[in-house]
Amino acid sequence: TSQWASFFAGGTSRLITSTVVSPLELLRTRMQAQAEPASLGALARDAVRSGGFSSLWRGLVPTLWRDVPFSCLYWLTYEAIKERALEATQQQEVPALYAFAAGATAGTLAATA
Repeated sequence: TSQWASFFAGGTSRLITSTVVSPLELLRTRMQAQAEPASLGALARDAVRSGGFSSLWRGLVPTLWRDVPFSCLYWLTYEAIKERALEATQQQEVPALYAFAAGATAGTLAATA
């Protein structure tokens, strides 16, 4: 069903996004930890020199263990609530308030799980 498509799409998109953004997050954190931050390029060069290219993805695995299940559950729950709201209101689109409530509920449930 479309709900399971949302489950897999949410997880896959989070996997890709986290993998692409992970080096930037690592460098941002290192910049914030320094009293006098170096440039982003200098930090990246230092990281690659000291730990190799793969060191830019240090911490990715725990991030994926946290974020991918959250996204899977979030989108599965959000789509289920939205579908029920459409049935209940018998409208073509979910009203904004229902969409907000669906997102808040889905986020709460996914974070709790």
